[in-house]
Amino acid sequence: MKTIERKTSWNLLDRFLSHWRAKFILPYLRRDSVVGDIGCGQKGKILLSISNRIKEGYGFDFNLKSEKHPEKNIFLSNKDFLKSKKKFDVILMLAVLEHLPSAQSTTKMLRGIHSKLNKHGNFIMTTPDKRARGLLEFLAYRLKIINEEEIRDHKHYFNRTELLILLKKAGFHNIRHRYFQLGLNNLIVCQK
Repeated sequence: MKTIERKTSWNLLDRFLSHWRAKFILPYLRRDSVVGDIGCGQKGKILLSISNRIKEGYGFDFNLKSEKHPEKNIFLSNKDFLKSKKKFDVILMLAVLEHLPSAQSTTKMLRGIHSKLNKHGNFIMTTPDKRARGLLEFLAYRLKIINEEEIRDHKHYFNRTELLILLKKAGFHNIRHRYFQLGLNNLIVCQK
């Protein structure tokens, strides 16, 4: 898979929206889970913020330096998630799917996630809905109040039906979907 590298500087609104997105995953995390976070960002902030709720956390992002926080059992890596030998109870992929370069890479990633989950493991993902595109582009390009580079890097916006089809093809079941952030984002929780 082609490496996706982004250098972004987030403003206050970007950070607020990210924090708001992260709050939606908390009810779906099982205590003492081994968690993988794909696209965890430069600091692995979500993993660090949930470290007291999980057994171990492994963050993967091409834009970070490999780093360990052994006191919190958090390990960050710039290696390709699909090449990891680790298995996970929960895998997170928050606001990443829209950045994958093609339908083929999206399918490969979702199948790879499925293969890296332990039996009955949960996959939790968020991605902007198709309805969000115009608003996100307006906020980024015209008002310049969210990161323009981040929005320009969006390759595809997904609606609920497309996401359900992709996840079923990748082998997931017990797929639960809900909208959040004023109906502009998709939250998916599903199982291996």
